[in-house]
Amino acid sequence: MIASNGKTEAADTLYRHWLILQMIRRREKISTTGIKDRLEVEHSISTTLRTIQRDLQRLSRSFPLVCDDHNPAGWSWQQDAKLFDLPGMDPQTAMAFRLVDTFLKHLVPRETLTAISKYFDHAESVLGRCSDNHPSSWTDKIRVLSRSELLTPPHIESSIADAIYDAIYQERRCRVVYQPKGNGPTKKYEINPLGLVFVDKVPYLVVTVEKSLNIRQMALHRFREVEILDQVVVTPTGFTLQNYIDSGGFNYPMGGEKIALKLRMDRDRAKHLEETPLAVDQVITPEDETTVILTATVQNSRQLRFWLNGLGSDLEVLEPIPLREELAFQTELLAKRYFSPKERVGIEPAEHTDEE
Repeated sequence: MIASNGKTEAADTLYRHWLILQMIRRREKISTTGIKDRLEVEHSISTTLRTIQRDLQRLSRSFPLVCDDHNPAGWSWQQDAKLFDLPGMDPQTAMAFRLVDTFLKHLVPRETLTAISKYFDHAESVLGRCSDNHPSSWTDKIRVLSRSELLTPPHIESSIADAIYDAIYQERRCRVVYQPKGNGPTKKYEINPLGLVFVDKVPYLVVTVEKSLNIRQMALHRFREVEILDQVVVTPTGFTLQNYIDSGGFNYPMGGEKIALKLRMDRDRAKHLEETPLAVDQVITPEDETTVILTATVQNSRQLRFWLNGLGSDLEVLEPIPLREELAFQTELLAKRYFSPKERVGIEPAEHTDEE
């Protein structure tokens, strides 16, 4: 018969063993001192180095753990260790890993993908067992589409991507060779990597260059060389990647002030804006049976113009007047491209000069 304190001690030991197994990595060694410190700081468990050493020796008889005595000494999983998981992976978790493997590979660093490849394999086996009851694959019923430009992702050298991810993770400056847009010569810069943003299929590195504090964007596929430096990244005061995005950094602002936008729109075309409004102050007012008037305070940006042009004749910009005139001029230029003078009866555009 085991005394109650014996039960508690056995449970405490089992819990400690479970935590230790979670701390051990496949490619990174952890020392007994490191385990001891993490147990105390993260889990409020006080124990001795000798106890942890005995725990590791006992665990290594049941699990594929290895101790490397080379400096720095530490414990890790064997490279070919079979994956085990506590608790077991359920089908929904397995499906999440399958979706990452299928659709998000280009968003995840290669080293990270390698580190979790065993989870992908395990997820595949879990879903395979489920197929006995559900023979149709879940992934056959899920697809990821983009409504943006119908372009294929740019090619990015894996060594370049790995170096950029490492620099962001380590918060280190880089010396890079970069190909500006166009066919001009490559340029050399020292940059502070501040974050990585994926705009549809294109990743952009948000940086400051040299000693400037101005935020810039550099397309990842235009990097030709990346050398990680020892210097720590210098982040502009108050900068966060989310604030930069929220302030319109990827809308490409044209002036700092927002504008009061007023549109006349086809009623049916405007329906989706009731669910996904342009701004928090958006108001849609019926004008007649087929059109509505939409007002919203928005950022004056290139992205706004891209969206307006994409809707074509389904809308008319009423205000602000400068934006209306700008789009009207572009419409005249567009008509010149598509129609000969005889075809453009009644819509002959006025002449414009650079001064205008």
